[in-house]
Amino acid sequence: MKFLRYFLGGLILLFFLLPIPAFALEVKSGEDVDLSGKTINDNLYIVASETSLEDTIIKGDLYLFASDVKIENLVVEGDVFLAGANLDIDNLQCQDLKIGAAQAYLENSKISGELLAGVSNISIKDTQIDRNLYLAGAEVSFKGEAKKDLKIYASNARINGVIAGDVFIKAESLVVGADTNIGGKLTNKYYESQARISDDAKITGGLFEKKIEKSARASTGFESKIPGAVFSLLTYLLVGLILILIFPKFIPETAQIIGKKNWVTLGLGLAFLFVVPVLLFIIFFTIIGIPISIIAFGVYGLAIYLARLFAGLWIGQQIIKKSHPVWQMALGVAILTALYFIPIIGGLVKFVALVFGLGALTLKSYEFLADIRKKKMV
Repeated sequence: MKFLRYFLGGLILLFFLLPIPAFALEVKSGEDVDLSGKTINDNLYIVASETSLEDTIIKGDLYLFASDVKIENLVVEGDVFLAGANLDIDNLQCQDLKIGAAQAYLENSKISGELLAGVSNISIKDTQIDRNLYLAGAEVSFKGEAKKDLKIYASNARINGVIAGDVFIKAESLVVGADTNIGGKLTNKYYESQARISDDAKITGGLFEKKIEKSARASTGFESKIPGAVFSLLTYLLVGLILILIFPKFIPETAQIIGKKNWVTLGLGLAFLFVVPVLLFIIFFTIIGIPISIIAFGVYGLAIYLARLFAGLWIGQQIIKKSHPVWQMALGVAILTALYFIPIIGGLVKFVALVFGLGALTLKSYEFLADIRKKKMV
């Protein structure tokens, strides 16, 4: 529980402190983005299917969202945020590193700040982290060097590296290899079996183990959802960030509708959520309308996905009214995500955010199209 508070708290702070992209930045998007051998003098934002960064220098921060990412010999003078399906990272130098992915392999790298990762399967090898290290996932392997503390929440954890500070593990199973050298204490909270520790491993501060009983495990079962929630939050915020960069007026104005026309927004949201799919199914079975209904279902799914983004942005607008929309969105979405973990209330919050977000998006889209027609642009 203590680690989870650190983890979620750090995650919320991470996005609350996102730099405002008001000045120098460079945005890259497309099917494939290859910036190998390039020098970027600004903050860099990338959204792509595949991305390759080899022998690249970035004199700012890097925000990258892609399905497949290949990084080799990359120097980033600021912080790095990575989200995707598969991340292959070799020889990365940066300040703080935040990762949300299905798979991530990090080796031969130097992280001058903290490393925060929510990954299903992550392997860290021959990498130095100068500050604290927080890892959450199903399979976690650490064979690097942590200058301070290491905290892991996983199904299966394996340690075979050097940690100057304390190590906290909460996992189904833990293996401590022969090359492990822990300067502080090792705390292992396990479900099934005690840690398997090599006789050659060094633990200066001693080993402290505690079995988590089934009743306690059941009461904290929500923790198993943490890695998926982290990945979802990271990707969601990056999508929102890109949308704000592309539509700097439309996105904030859509969120503001929730407060200005709340009852209309509620009604439209409920209608969109329940009536639209029925109409689309009717159109689908007319045969002629199959292509139209398929496209419309795609739009419907996209609207469902983006709806809570507007609800989160509206929350942020109420709390930090004079801040940049990026900060407002980050804070609001982080708050919503934290609320989702509350039993019963979490489900209600998720539904309300979905309905109001859909209503605001529907109304704003209608107003936008009406304005275009009025100006005879179409």
